[in-house]
Amino acid sequence: MRYAFALLAGLAVGSACAHSKATAPDRLEVTNDAPKAAPAPAPAPEPAPAPAETAATEPAAEPAPVPVPAAVPQPIDFPLVHFAFDSDLLTDEGRAALDAFAERWRREGVAHGLVIEGHCDERGTEEYNIVLGQKRAAAVRVYLSRLGVPEEGLRTVSYGAGRPVDPSQTESAYARNRRAQVKDQSVQ
Repeated sequence: MRYAFALLAGLAVGSACAHSKATAPDRLEVTNDAPKAAPAPAPAPEPAPAPAETAATEPAAEPAPVPVPAAVPQPIDFPLVHFAFDSDLLTDEGRAALDAFAERWRREGVAHGLVIEGHCDERGTEEYNIVLGQKRAAAVRVYLSRLGVPEEGLRTVSYGAGRPVDPSQTESAYARNRRAQVKDQSVQ
């Protein structure tokens, strides 16, 4: 009897529910409205083991030596020799400049030929100044060869008054233009 009563009660409840307007959803969504917790931080890496201590008597390693660049040869100061008016005689200052050049040449050598240019001021004829410029260049060549500079490596040329360093017509300009210059022949 009890069984029959339970059955009847179940049917009654079932029929009442069938007439109700509420329907069950096709699927059930479950949401969790609580905020999500941040992921746990990664564990810190373990510190590296301390290096084994070296004995106090063991010397520290020295750094590798820094290479020193080879000495760069300094450019040679080629002499400039001035002359008195209408003269091819070397002055004391001119001989001192040539002595210093010859000493450096003997010490370091010159791997190429040299040219000695003879110059004049504009006074005098063109022909006269060409000859005087050649005599000035020759005086320098002879002096250098006596100091040990090989004469076969020395060439002379005269420009007369054709290449003044100061074209003005003053006595100081004339003095600067009366000269012999030693130059590197390869730079001509």
